[in-house]
Amino acid sequence: MSKVLLFVLFPAFCAALSGFGASSSTFSPEAKLYLQKCDNNLDAAQSMHFKEQVEKLPLATQYALQKKDASVHDLLVSLTWDSVAMFLPPKPPPAPPKALRSKLKSIASACSGSLLDIGCGDGSLIPHLRKMKDFDSSGYHGLDSSPLMIKLASASYPKLSFSSETFDSKFDPPTKFTTVLFSASLQFFKEPTETLKFARTLLTEDLGRIVVTHVNGASFVRNERKLNPNLVLEELPSETELEKVGGELGMDLHFGEGSDDFYLATLSL
Repeated sequence: MSKVLLFVLFPAFCAALSGFGASSSTFSPEAKLYLQKCDNNLDAAQSMHFKEQVEKLPLATQYALQKKDASVHDLLVSLTWDSVAMFLPPKPPPAPPKALRSKLKSIASACSGSLLDIGCGDGSLIPHLRKMKDFDSSGYHGLDSSPLMIKLASASYPKLSFSSETFDSKFDPPTKFTTVLFSASLQFFKEPTETLKFARTLLTEDLGRIVVTHVNGASFVRNERKLNPNLVLEELPSETELEKVGGELGMDLHFGEGSDDFYLATLSL
């Protein structure tokens, strides 16, 4: 695989790690081995992991990735975040930096009751959710396209429910949720408006809400999309766009944070 193709498929995602406490002392043995091979260069280690995973795929799938075929977009997202998850701590650090902690607290405060956490990652939000009085741990389900992210989350929170799958019209949970949360994930959907409409069908009719958030903000997502539009399909919706969607769904919008360094919006019944 050429270096040019590797960059097209897998841009550097180190910013996704910022504030989550990854350091040489917390990497898994497998991650440390990649880093040793790459002279402790995290970008290079992530790229090496990604390259090795792609090369294990059938040639037809590798060709589809090379041709930027939309049919393998979900796979591309999964491979990318697996290569990020490989270099996260096996268990979350006890206390993230103050700025990030404040954002996670705000996100948790926007949620209520049972929760579908789309883009749950390694479960970094869960400690903050547990501090909320109305958090329903028995009604929590974390969803992520990355099997390695789900492995990390399940190891840290074995009593909670997680699965690695795609959020689309085939997703059919046994129960509805008070909150559907898109945590740094909505930008990976080709039709975000239709995705939000589908999320609405999964809400309970009393106090149901959809929360859209990104701890790094709208400008970070815009930059992601410029670097790799084949992976990041859309920018985060504007306040006007969310108001329109809310009107169609009979939901009220609270646009809490739309700044360039933090994004948080809630649609409520």
